[in-house]
Parts: sequence; structure tokens; C-alpha cells
Amino acid sequence: MGQLSLTSMNRIIYSSAFAIALLILAVSCQEIGPNIDLGGPGRDAALADTTYVVTAIEAPQTKKVLLEDFTGVRCKNCPLGAAQAASLLALYPDRLVVIGQHSQFLAQPYDGDPDLRTEEAQDLETMLAPVLGKPSGAIDRRIFQGESVILHASVNKWANLTAQALNTTTPVNLYIEKEWDAANRNLKVTITAHYTGTETGENRLSVFLLEDNVVAAQLQPDDEVDNDYVQKHVMRTMLTRFNGELLIGDKVPGRVFVKGFLLEGVDAEFNADELEIVATVSRSAGSFQILQVANVKVID
Repeated sequence: MGQLSLTSMNRIIYSSAFAIALLILAVSCQEIGPNIDLGGPGRDAALADTTYVVTAIEAPQTKKVLLEDFTGVRCKNCPLGAAQAASLLALYPDRLVVIGQHSQFLAQPYDGDPDLRTEEAQDLETMLAPVLGKPSGAIDRRIFQGESVILHASVNKWANLTAQALNTTTPVNLYIEKEWDAANRNLKVTITAHYTGTETGENRLSVFLLEDNVVAAQLQPDDEVDNDYVQKHVMRTMLTRFNGELLIGDKVPGRVFVKGFLLEGVDAEFNADELEIVATVSRSAGSFQILQVANVKVID
């Protein structure tokens, strides 16, 4: 085969370079779709996952408040936090929801006892940090006027902050529907969020599964261990990731989100009669504030 002339070679090199440039340009100009949140461990493609806008806007619900008590079985002062939470629940039985978050610090179980720690509780503690001690209470995950932190190690502050949070309004109505299959211990949960006001930033939906009245040894303020201590409102798992599922769409009056979750084979050690579902809608851009919370028992 004859040798290529210098001019021919230059043409080939130029053509190849031009083709490569076109390829790079084509790749770099591909349309990039929106950031899609695939949801947490309870999400399934067959479950409800829709959003739409209605013209009949609901009246706003009464605001409920979430108290998250970050606690541990080896924390001698944590029973004081549990007692304060119980007192507030008695005062506001229909407007306060409590979650016992057993994060890692001072939470290693005593021999033979259930391990109440969860990865999600630890992730939430890290997100809401700094933690100045246990017990630490987060009231609606807000930083209140005159305060600089979300988590409050002084249980004496919880009542005043809860009262402040109860005086706020909510831009979103929250509903929980559930189906419990006792034979297979499958739990199906459908959450509906109906916006009555406008939210300009990111909002996230979180779904928790709690178990009440769990007997597990607890260190007491007198340094004795109570082996028959009853742990309240224990967060056992989440049906979403720890920081929730992103609600994608303009959050304006009349906007409705419907999300379905399925938890298959709920742990046999969990007492179904004591299980409770808690759902929250919260901000997630520059603030973690809880906008509304709802709760229902798995078995009525």
C-alpha cells in the first residue's frame, strides 16, 4: 500500500480530532434529569408515590409538637428526662408526641437485655449536634429565641420550650393510614401530606416505628440498676432514611403528597400491641424544624 501524503495525513488527523470533539460535546450536553429521591428502606415501586394539587384547600390542623428524648440505659440521669416527658404528655395528651432515641452514648445494653440502639438514632443525634449530655431533648428540632442549640441537656427547659412550640401554626396537614398483617407481621403505611400554606425550602417526610413499654434494665440517679425498668416510646426502626424522604414539588396551598411504605416481617420481638407509627414533615435546608407530626397505633 502506498504511503499517505503529508496533506492526507493532516486531513485524517483533523477529521479524527473533529469527530472526538463532537463526541465530547454530545456527552457533555446530555440532559440531566432532576435529583430524584428514591426513598428509604420501606419504599417500594408498587406503593403509592404521587403528588397533585387540589382546589379545595383544607383548614390547617392544630399543631402537634415532637419531643425527641435522646437517652441511654447506662445514663443515670435519663430517667429524669423520661419522667419529664411523661409529665408533658399528661399535660398535652393530644398535642405532644414523644420519641425515645437510643443513640450510642451510654446505651450499651445490660447482659440479656434487648439492644435499644439504632443507627438512625445515632445519625439523628449527629445531625442535630452538638450534644451536651444525656438526656438531651429536641423540641420540634427548633432553635428557639435566646437558645443556640437544638438539643437541650437541661430537662428543666423542656416544658417552656414545648409550650412555645404549641403556640405555633403548621402549613401542612398530616394523615397516617396503616394495614397490619398479623400472620406475616407486615406493616403497610400510607402517609398523606396536604399543604395549607406555602413552604419555599426543602421539606422531608420521615416515618418512625416505635415500641412502648419495653422492659430493659436502666441505671438510676442513685447509681442502682433497675432491672424491671419500663422504657417508653422506644424508636425501633424507620420506614424512611434517617433524615426523611424529600418531597419534590412546589409546596403551596392545595399541594398533596401521598407516599406508601411497606415494612415486611416486623421483628418478632416487637410487641405488636405496643407499636406506634409516627410521621413528621420537616424542613431540611438551613433548618431541621418539624412542621407537623402525626401518630397512630399499629393495632387500635
